[in-house]
Amino acid sequence: MGITFRVTDTKFSLLDENQWYPARLIDVQPDELEWKGKVVQKFKFFFAILDPEDMEGREVHGMVNQPDNNELNERHHLYQWITALRGGRPLSVGDDIGV
Repeated sequence: MGITFRVTDTKFSLLDENQWYPARLIDVQPDELEWKGKVVQKFKFFFAILDPEDMEGREVHGMVNQPDNNELNERHHLYQWITALRGGRPLSVGDDIGV
């Protein structure tokens, strides 16, 4: 094949997946992913980390499934993400949430 790679030091710190990072929401886009032969509708969230200082401004993204039948409840990850983005204030039954 003829391709050569050079191993170098990483230029940034890895995120600790068990730690919370204050972040600002940049964008939300619909997306899809094929899983076990079935297309799954998702939302892709884009964030900029605010703290700690050595990671400030670093952009990260995450995906969450879109709810079936556009019905959202507290067991759904999207519900949990929206609640976190609202400063921990939970949604109320009957709320309409636009993404």
